Amino acid sequence: MKAKAKINILLFVSILSIAFARAQNHRFNLQPIDSLPCVVEDSAYLYFPGSHQVFDRLYAKLTAMLSKGQGRINVLHIGGSHVQAGHFSGRMRSNLVSITDSTSRWHSQPADRGLVFPFKVLRTNAPSNYSISYTGQWSGSRCISQSPDAVLGLAGAAAITRDSTATLTLSLGSDAWQFSQLHLLGYASSPMVYPVLVVDGDTIYPYPADGTTGYLFPLPRYQSSCTLAFVGLGRGESFTVRGMLPFSGRAGITYSESGVNGAAVPSWLRCEAFGEELALLPPDLVVFGIGINDAACTYDKFNPETFKQNYRDLIARIRKVNPNVALLFITNNDCYQTVSIRRYNANTPRVEQAFKELAAEYDGCVFNVFRIMGGPRSAGHWVSQGLMQRDRVHFTKAGYLLIADLLYNAIIRDYEKTLKIEN
Repeated sequence: MKAKAKINILLFVSILSIAFARAQNHRFNLQPIDSLPCVVEDSAYLYFPGSHQVFDRLYAKLTAMLSKGQGRINVLHIGGSHVQAGHFSGRMRSNLVSITDSTSRWHSQPADRGLVFPFKVLRTNAPSNYSISYTGQWSGSRCISQSPDAVLGLAGAAAITRDSTATLTLSLGSDAWQFSQLHLLGYASSPMVYPVLVVDGDTIYPYPADGTTGYLFPLPRYQSSCTLAFVGLGRGESFTVRGMLPFSGRAGITYSESGVNGAAVPSWLRCEAFGEELALLPPDLVVFGIGINDAACTYDKFNPETFKQNYRDLIARIRKVNPNVALLFITNNDCYQTVSIRRYNANTPRVEQAFKELAAEYDGCVFNVFRIMGGPRSAGHWVSQGLMQRDRVHFTKAGYLLIADLLYNAIIRDYEKTLKIEN
């Protein structure tokens, strides 16, 4: 063999070796999945009926964050009862902030906890990885009402007080989420009413209005807890809290959930301040889990075209904040028509098709929980495995954690494909 040919072969092998090594170096951690007969793991992938270009941009930002520790990625997970409890979103949050590659040089980190809301005031369930206790008298309002008692925003709910003794105390469940600023979302009935923040016995006043919604509090040091009190109440005045955004300025991933039990897409369209509050944490990725309440009706009463148009209206509000946002649609799970009407819901495949059409329209993707479960009338198998509640609408905690792990793995596998293509 001639010397030149040998050199060319060696060069070719060297290039292949480098490319192979780069691909191998960026194998990322996946969550282990127990093999269960009711789970169709082959269906647990991201389906792209259109272009992958929007997700390519998202993954480029993720690469910069993982490899260089630069930038922030904001995720919003929005839905109904599947989201409010926080099991699904909480597992996604812990998974995404723990990404690491096989070299341990590329890794993610938590930026902030994301949106929190005082659900206890509404006497309903809440995520377990933070707590907000309260004193005084409060009332609540939610977007599931046709006529909410407050102007609602990103959380889809509001806590309202007229009590001068009212307080809210936020405690985050991890020091990793310590914050140096707190953005209180909400509004007062008059300029004479305003919130103050109490930290380590010190009273902190909000910045003057600077064109952003709500009230911004600077903190003298990083904190994981604080207490809000309200000045000027007790004379017929009121204060409405729509949520809190702890902020640190750290690079990393922030995963916020907006979930209200019983919420359908029109519920979120009632939230007039949704867009202006979303602009405070402009999303790079929105995970849509809304649809099961829209389809909780008889076959003849569900209109897929109306369903898609409602989604388009909501997406328009989100894209006004970030035109390049990546959209991930989670299909409805196999379910009964409602909790009380124990009959197979024939609308579920129609919602599945609607999501595929929306994903094609917006260059998004679909994560098909319906097919992962096994398709029509598969809920009973999930109940028997302890993954779904007997109402065949809601999952158990174990079921939510399983679906979150499957979704995380699907995202990571899709991301790895992008890296291999680039290599």
